[in-house]
Amino acid sequence: MSSMSNTLRRSEQRGFNTLIGQDEVRQRLTEIMSEPGAVFLLITGAEGSGKRFVAGLAAKASLCGQPDEAGACNDCDACRLFNAGNHIDFDELKPDSKTLISTQTVRESIRDLNVMPQLGQRRVILINGNLLNEQGQNALLKSLETPPPFVTFIMTANSEQSLLPTIRSRAVKLTLTARSDEAMRDILKVHGVLDDDAVRRAVAYAYGNPARALMLASDKEYPHLREQALTIFFRLPDRTAADLLGDDLEVLKHYRDNTGTGLNDVFDVWSEQLRDALAAAVGADPVSAAEGERLSRFLHTIAGKRPAADRLERCQREINRVRRALAAYASVDTALAHILLFMRKELHA
Repeated sequence: MSSMSNTLRRSEQRGFNTLIGQDEVRQRLTEIMSEPGAVFLLITGAEGSGKRFVAGLAAKASLCGQPDEAGACNDCDACRLFNAGNHIDFDELKPDSKTLISTQTVRESIRDLNVMPQLGQRRVILINGNLLNEQGQNALLKSLETPPPFVTFIMTANSEQSLLPTIRSRAVKLTLTARSDEAMRDILKVHGVLDDDAVRRAVAYAYGNPARALMLASDKEYPHLREQALTIFFRLPDRTAADLLGDDLEVLKHYRDNTGTGLNDVFDVWSEQLRDALAAAVGADPVSAAEGERLSRFLHTIAGKRPAADRLERCQREINRVRRALAAYASVDTALAHILLFMRKELHA
């Protein structure tokens, strides 16, 4: 009895059972990984939702020498090699630059696709679909159409809409959704976050995103950053250009200089408010009611002859464009001044 209990306990602590708050995905992984033949698995979800973690679970289960319904055993030679990053039958396509996996890299990776596995029964190729342009996707397409029966392709992407229809149509799809508050608390506990204030802060502002929750749990300055970001956002419609390019721009530059990732946190706060304002503008319920009173006043302020929903959507798109520009090393001061002035113009009634 004791031996059986220990076996069950070990099973609960490994493989697909470590995926918290995604019961449907966990069940589908068990089914997919038990199927014979080639597999093309597409895992989608927001940035920070755990796509790379789930991809790792699937890859390890595919390569494991003695997998079961919980996934990889974590004890065999294949699992130990995978854990050490040395499994010869596992290949992850790496970008040639910060933002792109080149077409040449794709072609080189699939050139020897028909070579049999060296250690076990399968080969696994992991691809970040966010880093593939149209040419790279097309280079991959033929291999996805007629893959060798021993190959498992695993692709991650923030949204399947960023991929070609011909890619999407060949995939078995798994979508990671926002976790419940209870699941978030469990995830934080697993990662050793036990401080009550840190847990409350992370659950309140992460909106079901595990990576964001873990970041927030360790950032005691986040509430101050959030309030400053909200203050700038809600007064945008009535702010003068001089004020925006003076005090407000200096606040944003402070987060660029002192925290490194602070600007993305500011943009996240703005995107959350735009999302909720857009929902309210079209008669839907906001995702969060935390800023309900300020959001209501904001919507009243921006009401005018031009449809609010269209202007809110344009602001959201422009924030995403500025994020990409900053990631590509655009001038920070210029980009920040631009987004402040752009949003003021759109939100001014």
